[in-house]
Formats: sequence, structure tokens, C-alpha cells
Amino acid sequence: MDAAKVVGSQKCGECHKYEVEAWKLTPHFKTFNDMHRSEAAGKIATAMGIKRIKSESLCLVCHYSVQKKGGAEEVMSGVSCESCHSPAEDWLNLHNDKKSTRDYAARASAVCGHGPAAFPADRPAARHPAQ
Repeated sequence: MDAAKVVGSQKCGECHKYEVEAWKLTPHFKTFNDMHRSEAAGKIATAMGIKRIKSESLCLVCHYSVQKKGGAEEVMSGVSCESCHSPAEDWLNLHNDKKSTRDYAARASAVCGHGPAAFPADRPAARHPAQ
């Protein structure tokens, strides 16, 4: 994901207020404060040789939303709107074009996957315990 094009859930919430409020009640939202502190995440990070889950790791790609601000990348939330729907800077411009919206949604659903193929083959320790 291009962190320079991430605008943040507050921007999505300008139109999708109820969706953002519902998101705040989910485990995806709570990831920002909870995941890097969990015992399970600690075990996976140790197995992968990662010391700082929230700032320097492969974990950022799936479990956090990162935004580029002033030339530096900053973790701004857990799994957010843009984690699944792609960076909103581009999304906002296509929002009312039905064909573009379908194409974009199809690409976005392929990004996450959540299956075994979603994890790098060269990093078996990154697999979630349920797999």
C-alpha cells in the first residue's frame, strides 16, 4: 500500500460516519492498541526475529494502517478502511464511477486474501496460529 496516498479513517468518516463508528467497535480497530501487546503476537514476532511489531516489521502490512506524513511513515491505526479498500486518495476520485468502483473493489479484495497464500512462503513463522 502506498502510504503517501493513505488519508485516514477520519476522512472516510466524513461521508461514511456510521461505518466508521461501527468499525471502532471491531477487533480491526483495536489492533492499533492491542495486537502488539498480545502474547500470541509476541510469540510470532520472536519466531520471526522481530523486536518492534508496530514500527519495523512485516506485521505493519496487514495489521496496521500506515500514512506518510512530512516524509516519514507513521502508524495511524489498526486495520482500517484503507486496509481493504486501498488508499483513499485514489478511491475518493473514483467513488461515484460504478465501473471503476467495481474494478477497485475486486483489486482490494485480492490484496488481503486471509488465506495461506496471503503469507510469504519464505516466512512460515508469520502464519497465524489458526493455520
